[in-house]
Amino acid sequence: MGRDPRVEKFQRLRQERKTRARGSYYGTQATAAGNVLGRPRRRDTGRTLLSLVVFVAVIAAAIYVAAQLVFPRIPAVATSGPPRSVTINVAPGETRDQVATQLQDAGIIANATIFRLYMSLTGQGGAIQAGPHTLRTGMSPDEIINVLSSPPPPAPTATIRFSEGLRAEQIAALLDQNGVAPYADVMKEILHGSFNFPFLADRPAGASVEGFLLPDTYQFFKGQGAHYAINRMLRDFEQKVSPTLIAEGKKLYGSFYQAVIMASIVEREAGTPHDRYLIASVYTNRLFHDTSNTFNKILNADPTVQYAVGKAPDWWPVLTDKDLSVDSPFNTYKNAGLPPHPISNPGVDSIRAAVEPAATDYFYFHHVNGSHGKSIFCTIQQGAQCPGTPQ
Repeated sequence: MGRDPRVEKFQRLRQERKTRARGSYYGTQATAAGNVLGRPRRRDTGRTLLSLVVFVAVIAAAIYVAAQLVFPRIPAVATSGPPRSVTINVAPGETRDQVATQLQDAGIIANATIFRLYMSLTGQGGAIQAGPHTLRTGMSPDEIINVLSSPPPPAPTATIRFSEGLRAEQIAALLDQNGVAPYADVMKEILHGSFNFPFLADRPAGASVEGFLLPDTYQFFKGQGAHYAINRMLRDFEQKVSPTLIAEGKKLYGSFYQAVIMASIVEREAGTPHDRYLIASVYTNRLFHDTSNTFNKILNADPTVQYAVGKAPDWWPVLTDKDLSVDSPFNTYKNAGLPPHPISNPGVDSIRAAVEPAATDYFYFHHVNGSHGKSIFCTIQQGAQCPGTPQ
């Protein structure tokens, strides 16, 4: 009796289902030798790749449209009052990220990250030109990029020499007079500006950067702005005041900030490089080594009183007896210890003298008239016989 073909078909279909479940083969194939497994299943990779490309294109198009519609409507900064001009200096080789950070620091844009993302999504900003660029607050992202991508015109510069021992107001006046930044803007940056330098880390909360504006000769672009002028001076401080000197100051005074306060006093007192170290020894002896309590940590430093009573244009007046009784935390004839903050901006030599004072027994000194800044120094035992008025 012949084999029922329906049974054979049933067996073939059953075998086919088993092979499909494994996912390796597609069905069976009838041959003269019987049913065998077919070829591996073919996957339609072309269709999958096409779907992926279409998906990516749709997402990219959506982001681009969002960039065109949303980003131009994001205000550069939230300004109150009329727009102001700011000059941004782009250094050769500076990256888009660095430029965006400059723009944020200057108040041209509100958020550097959003601005960088906008430049990336719109394909702009790849040809930013090195040099000074004058921008204004309230500009749109496209306007900012157009300015930065155009060759800048030659910008006038100002070369300023800041002498040792100037106070903040004098520095602000020089920057204003030379067209770098308005006086009020400079004072605002000195008193309340945000700067991220390691040597500023141990300042008290709310302290200004007075004392850290290193005396030197600087070249600024006119109209460059207060933040960049002050930041430039602080960067000069970072480059010229060594970490070793900072560490020594912390060790001697408990904080580097206190060391700079002492240096600011020494700077105003010292008439010669040699005397800096001796004057620093007098003040540190009164502050740390007065075992007889003759001074009881009272510094009796004239420059701190001058800082308290000085006014424009005479910031460092000749003191009277009345001045020495002024009620001020900067009057070191009445208040023990160092004043609340630096009274001037000292140079590196005065900072080093404050941190590395000469080892002496001197507790008095006075300046010799007509000696080009030289002083006479005396011990406590010599105090009564020390010529002149003891300091």
